[in-house]
Amino acid sequence: MTGNPLIIAAARVINGRGDLTTVANAEKALTSHSIQIKTLHIDPLKSGWKTPLQKYHFRSGCAPIEALRVACESIKKDSSQAVILQGFDAIRTEFASKKNARRQLMNIYGDQWPLPKAYTHLAHEFIKLNGITPEAFRETAQKLYANYQRTAIGDNSLKQADTARYAYITELFREIDCANPSVDFSGRLLVTSKYVADICAIPQEKRIEIKGLAVEKTSGDGPLYASEIVHYQHLRLAYEKACSEANVHFHDLYLAGKALLEAYTC
Repeated sequence: MTGNPLIIAAARVINGRGDLTTVANAEKALTSHSIQIKTLHIDPLKSGWKTPLQKYHFRSGCAPIEALRVACESIKKDSSQAVILQGFDAIRTEFASKKNARRQLMNIYGDQWPLPKAYTHLAHEFIKLNGITPEAFRETAQKLYANYQRTAIGDNSLKQADTARYAYITELFREIDCANPSVDFSGRLLVTSKYVADICAIPQEKRIEIKGLAVEKTSGDGPLYASEIVHYQHLRLAYEKACSEANVHFHDLYLAGKALLEAYTC
């Protein structure tokens, strides 16, 4: 394959708003030219954390990025002509009257380590490593939240949280600090090569080139590995690899106002 993989269509539906037509239309354009499309699946919450993982399925906090990496590698090696990533998770609908069931599914480290407790343990290790105070940590969390609000205002998606969600559920975290939305979500994303995009006459403005992508992991997961995780060397390595692959110095571009940064944090 020549050139980098391309995203040629992406769509989502959140709580019934939006549609997946864009991806469906692109999918039809490819199949009309006899292009074979592989599908990768992002598992929903109800699949469970420790159940056997099926082939072409992904399950982790960064499952979409892991799936995208597999898709890109598959296209670069010409083992796939095109790949669809898709995920469907009707949390709001399916767990509206099953809050305890949802809580149990989210206790991926067991009942002794619910996620708020695990994240608080991780945060304390981070505080100790960096020589800051719990007060400074909470102030930083508030600044992050304010930044999220500004972003939401910018794309007209701001929704004020209930007052109760501003209360601290642990000594370091409020509910609003946690990425734990109760929404119904479905999303699809189609990746292919320039060769296929040209054959199918995909307009240039519909093509997003994936220049660099990297995923790195620590030696283990969970509370026992907190002291290793908080060094975040895996994130540094992933960042450096992605920049090298894309042949860019993202730090410089970002500070010069020539690049956008979107961060998923919890």
